[in-house]
This record gives sequence, structure tokens and C-alpha cells, in this order.
Amino acid sequence: MQAVFHFSKNNVNITADSLEWGTKHKVTVPLNEVVAVHPGDPNATTSSGSVTVHYIKHKSNHKLRCALVTFTGETTVCTEFVKELQEKSSLVSTHPHRLLVFINPISGNSHGQRIFETKAAPLFALAGIETDTKVTERANHSRDVLMSYNLSQVDGVVAVGGDGVYFECVNGLVLRAQKEAGVDENNSEMELRPTALPLGIIPAGTGNGVVKSCVGCLDVETSVLAIILGCRRKYNIMAVFNGGKLLSYSGLLVAHGIFSDMIDYTESHRKYGKGRYLRSVAKVIWNNNPRILDAEISYLPDTDHPQVDDAGSRESSDWCTIRGDYTNITQFGYNIASEIGGQFETSTASLPLMTQKFCSRTQGFRFVYRLMKQKNWDDMDFVKMFNVKAVKVRMLSNVADSSLEGATAAPPTTNDLTKILDIDGEVISFDGSEFEIRSHIGVMELYSSLPYK
Repeated sequence: MQAVFHFSKNNVNITADSLEWGTKHKVTVPLNEVVAVHPGDPNATTSSGSVTVHYIKHKSNHKLRCALVTFTGETTVCTEFVKELQEKSSLVSTHPHRLLVFINPISGNSHGQRIFETKAAPLFALAGIETDTKVTERANHSRDVLMSYNLSQVDGVVAVGGDGVYFECVNGLVLRAQKEAGVDENNSEMELRPTALPLGIIPAGTGNGVVKSCVGCLDVETSVLAIILGCRRKYNIMAVFNGGKLLSYSGLLVAHGIFSDMIDYTESHRKYGKGRYLRSVAKVIWNNNPRILDAEISYLPDTDHPQVDDAGSRESSDWCTIRGDYTNITQFGYNIASEIGGQFETSTASLPLMTQKFCSRTQGFRFVYRLMKQKNWDDMDFVKMFNVKAVKVRMLSNVADSSLEGATAAPPTTNDLTKILDIDGEVISFDGSEFEIRSHIGVMELYSSLPYK
């Protein structure tokens, strides 16, 4: 049923699912995208005879903005309008009511708390969303809180910072779900249970690898409005095992080789801010040639989405094994090809394993640039992709092949780089020479403003 309200300059319609106004230029706002409605004009000293609606406005490049419109008319009309809009909006609303928020105070050159207080908190308050805010004080603080917090008191979790606080929240939520379901997290054959709550991300760090897949851009206001909107997308989770035990969960990528060496460099050069990422490329690829890793890779093919590039490998329902000299081995938790195409598929059953072999410095630099800029690298034959369900990697040696000109076996830093992984932008050490990655589809939900793919 449609309700029509006659204001001084507009007739405003409230339908079952939208708010409409305008004569020459009609504006239609889905009721779920109404952030707030209240009597009064923000620019006036009195609230009588006017009403203001705050709503989500879609801009170019996936950005969202909180816009407002004020209608003036008789006081009784305004009162009835506010009541009608609030009632009908509540019937279709997916907005959360209370959120648990973790803020990394040192993220983004120590701007994380300021970003939340000046940009996020006012919008949450406007939308009537309560927040229980925790400022992290140490490594794994977010994860530890999530293991014991009464999650029934909140509708979602929000991470304010970079990849680090996101990584901690993923591990806390996923591990909590397994323990409550009685799942042995150290058994790689077990299927993961879905998390109890969705996770939202507000970018406030120098590394924000997953945010763009949620909202399509790196923008604080867009991320906050996506959380207020309350819509969700399913995301894949990878479980990483080492020595028969769970090492970590991952929601973005697990890498060994060039990527882990670069992340190791960035962790020890935080003083350079975002510039440390470019410096890491120059350090690992340009100044020092990448290490050559003699590795045996076993993978369980995704037979529903077959794609095999490497010579000597085979496609079947059984494990396949390949061996070679690699500079980088990466398992992605999402369809990276869709990111290049701007589609951001996040819960696809086809998860890509990428292997990279030795190449010239120029080729290596060009590949990393294309990857960072989400450009195609199909013409680069030293990069191979496999669609897999699980991966086992065994390092046979860390000795450079003397036939590869410019190759080196010497670690670029003093750390034992042969035993570190890049997991969602975090440096994680592992023991021995083997690790295993298991993919789990759609285990986690993240707040997202993008169309579901």
C-alpha cells in the first residue's frame, strides 16, 4: 500500500519498499537505504514544520555517500510522515542494532582511532546503532576477546584498521565457531562450520587487501554505510596446517616465496608507511633476485572448474603432484580473475593456486605491478594457475639452480625466510619443511554493498 504526503514543494510517496519524491527529477530510495528520519531541518533553529531524511546515495566507482533531504509542511503531516517511514523501513531493514568494534590505534600511521571517532561513529549514531568499542592493546587482542565475548549481545563485528586487525577477527570468529560446534580445528579433513556473526571492515591501515572486495573501493564512508546497510556476502576461508596442527585461518591469501619475503620486509620498515610496499618490491625483486625454492606441490583439483597449466600434472579426483623451482607459491581465497574483471567473486567454489617461476627482474617487477593494479598477466608464461580445493607444499631445498642467471639462495634479510608465510598480509612462521592449505567455501559473511556474485 502506498502512502502519499503533501509537503509544500513535494508530494512524497512511501511504498512497501521505497521512498519517492520529486516532480521534474524523480528520486527513488529503497527503504533499506534510509539511514535515519527525524523532525526538523538541520539548518534551522526549530523542528516544527519540517522533516529530514538521511539516505544512502550511490556515486561512481562504487562509492556511497550519506545524503539528506528536508521536506517542509504542516506539523501534523511531518509527524505522520516520520511515523509511517519508520514503521515501513523497519519491516524491510537489514540494519544491525549493536556492533562490537575493534580499533587498531597504530594502524594507518596511528590514525585508526581518529578515523573511527570522526567518520564512523557519527554515522553509526545517526543510524541508531550502538557500539561496544575495544581499542586493541597488543597482538591478537581482537582474537582473544572474540573467543570469550558474549556474541549474542551484538549483530556483527567491525574491524577498524588494516589487514592485521581483519586477520585477528577472522581467526577469532572462525575458531570460536569450530570450538562451539565441537570441530577439531587440528584435523585438516574436517569441514568448517560457518561463523556466528558477519564482519565489517573500515579501512584505516596501510594494508587493506580485502576491503575492495567488500565495497569496490578504498573509502571509509562507503565502508561504514555498507555496514549500516547490513547486506552481506559469503567469503571463503582457508585453514593452514603445519606439523599436524592448525597454524592459522586465512580469508585472503597464503603465500610463500616472493610475497612472504616482501611482507617480512614491510613489517620491519613500517616507518615508511605505504611507501614500504613499493620499497619491498624493489628490495626483493630488483635489488636482490628472488630465492629459488625447490618444492613439491600436491593439490586436489577442483574437477568442476578444471584448469591445469603445468607440464606433467594431471586432472583427476585424486591428488596431483608437481615439482619444480619456484620463486613464489600463492593460494588465494577468492577468484582473483574476477577481481581483474571488476566482478569481485568472493565465495566461488574455484580457488586459484598460483605458482611463479624464475624470471628477469623486469618481468618480475611488471608482474607484481599488474597484480597490484588488478591487470591481466595472461601473457606471462612463468605464472601458472590451478583451480584447487586443497594444497600441500613440501620444501625440498632452498638452493638456487646455477643454470638460472641471477638466481640466489641467500635470504634477503637476516630472518629464516625459508620458514615464513604471508597470511593475509601477516608474517607467520612455520616449522619443518611442509604446510597444508584447505579451502572452505562460504564459511564467513562480510558486510558488503556490492551485488552478490
